[in-house]
Amino acid sequence: MTDQSISKITIDAEKFFEMKKINENIYRCVIVFKYRV
Repeated sequence: MTDQSISKITIDAEKFFEMKKINENIYRCVIVFKYRV
């Protein structure tokens, strides 16, 4: 494992968690919107 590949994995993991957070926020907004209508 080179430093480069380790940093790439770290970046991928950060992107994944960022997407997960965004998706959860969207999901919550959709649920709130559904019950409001």
